[in-house]
Amino acid sequence: MRSSLKHRACALAAAACVAAAGAAGCNQAEPVSGPVIGVLTYAPDRIVLVDPVALSVVGEVPLRSMGVDLTALSEPRGFATAQCGGVGSSADDAVAVVDLDDPPVARYVDLQSPNPGSVEILPGGTLAVGHGLVVPDGSVCSLVDPVDRVLVAERTLGNVAGAPVAAAGFLWTAGAEADDLASADVTLRRTSIDLATSVVVDRPGPDGCLIAADPGGADSLLRVTSGGGEALVERLDAASLTPTASVRLTGLSDRISSVTAAGAYLVLVDATGEDMSDPGGPLIVLDAVSLAEVGRIDAGGSISEVTALDGLLYAVTWSTGELLEIDPAAGEVLRRMTIPDADGRMIEVAAVP
Repeated sequence: MRSSLKHRACALAAAACVAAAGAAGCNQAEPVSGPVIGVLTYAPDRIVLVDPVALSVVGEVPLRSMGVDLTALSEPRGFATAQCGGVGSSADDAVAVVDLDDPPVARYVDLQSPNPGSVEILPGGTLAVGHGLVVPDGSVCSLVDPVDRVLVAERTLGNVAGAPVAAAGFLWTAGAEADDLASADVTLRRTSIDLATSVVVDRPGPDGCLIAADPGGADSLLRVTSGGGEALVERLDAASLTPTASVRLTGLSDRISSVTAAGAYLVLVDATGEDMSDPGGPLIVLDAVSLAEVGRIDAGGSISEVTALDGLLYAVTWSTGELLEIDPAAGEVLRRMTIPDADGRMIEVAAVP
C-alpha cells in the first residue's frame, strides 16, 4: 500500500491549491488518493499533508482557527479536528471535517458549546467531541455526524474529565465528579454511546488514570496510571474492571501521555504533552497481547504525538519541528523530515490509509 502512493504524487500535489481555500479562483484542488500523514500545526493553523513514501510535504489544508486533536476518519476518508481557537475574540466552537475524496478543504460543524478540545470516533462513525467547558452538571460532550456534517446531540457528563475515550462499546471518562470538585478523588465513568446513560464504575483515587481502547479485545480496555517516574499499564475486563494483564514500568522521565496501537505493539509516549521545553523520555514499546515491555526508542526530540500506518510509527516533535518515521520492531528512527514553519508549533499527527 505504501508503494502505491508513488504513483499518486500529482493527485496529492493538487492539495497545495488548498492554501488559498475560500478565495475565489481556487477551483483546481483534486481528491487525494492513497495513504496520507496529516500534521496539525498552529501559527499557521493548518493540516500539512505528507506523502509517507517520499516523506515529503505535498500540500496543506488551512484552518479558520487553532485546531486540536487531529483525528483520522474512515467515512469520510480524511481528518477531523476540534476547533477551539484562542481566547477572547479568537475563540472558536466548531469541528473541522476534511474529506480527502473531495477537494480537500476544511468544512465546519458549528457547536452549541465553546472550547471543543478532543475528537473521538464512536462505533458507527459518529464523533464524540469533548469540551473544556465545565457546567454545574459536569463537562460537555457533543455528538457530530461527520458525513452529513451536522450536530446530532449535546449532553453533560457527570465528571469533569479529559478527552472521552471509546472502548468496548462505551464512552469512558476519568475525572473529578462535578458535585465533589473539592475532593482529590477521580472517578471513572462509563457512558452509553448515545450519551443517554452515564454511571460511575470505579474510583481510582487521587492519582487519576489514562484510558485507551484495547486493540486486542472488543470487551476490554487499557488503563494507565503513572506518576513519580513509574507507570502501571493494565488490561481491564470492561464489565468487571478486573485486570487480566498488567506491566509496571519504571525509569520514566515524566508520565504516560498517550497510547498508540501499532500492529503487534502498543507505543507509549513518556512526556506531559503540555510543555514544549520538556524533552520527555524514549518511546516505550509493549507487546500488544501480553503487555510485556519490548523496548524503548530514543527519538532524539520531545515527542508530542504518535500515529501508526502499515506497521510503522510517525511521530511529531516539538523541540525540532520534525516528523519522524520509526520502525517499532527494529526500535530505530528510519527517516526524519522538517515540517516547514512548524518548529515548536506542531500539535498532532494522524494517518489515513
